Amino acid sequence: LVIAPERLTNIACMSATTDVVSQPTDTYLSLCWAERAADGTVTTVFVQSRDHGGSFLPAVVVNSSSAPVLMPVSASIAVTWSGEEERVHIVVPVDRAGSMPEELRIFTSLDQGAQWSAGFAVDSSGYAQREPSLAAFENTLFLSYSCRVDVTAQRNIFFTYSPDGGETFAPPVAVTDRT
Repeated sequence: LVIAPERLTNIACMSATTDVVSQPTDTYLSLCWAERAADGTVTTVFVQSRDHGGSFLPAVVVNSSSAPVLMPVSASIAVTWSGEEERVHIVVPVDRAGSMPEELRIFTSLDQGAQWSAGFAVDSSGYAQREPSLAAFENTLFLSYSCRVDVTAQRNIFFTYSPDGGETFAPPVAVTDRT
């Protein structure tokens, strides 16, 4: 089984999730990965299996943007649900214009990955945000990530959550203080 034979660039990272908790009898497996091309473009790709990994729907590009060669690439995926509405969320670091460091952007699909939002930043600070991890339970989406708030300090871990399926987020809070 080759999931996406047309994808030819280097895979930098991947993440997987399932909606088994909200849909125990009709479970989907969702995968995402980030590819880094030789020209610095980082492309986030999504695929989904609706038969327990036996086959996958065609790959869909979630986001594609240029990134500095030294920028670490990471991605995380989670599914929220409320009643019959299921949302797929992917978070990746993206380069900001000018001399600003990368920021995390969350992309959301309301139709099982066929179409994706333009993405939005949860943390509007000017600090470098990396290594995101998403988790979800029912309609609550959780995000943790590392962030360097001072060029002389080590990275700290930050946490935020959305009680409404990714519509709004609480202000990020520092979990560690490594100054």
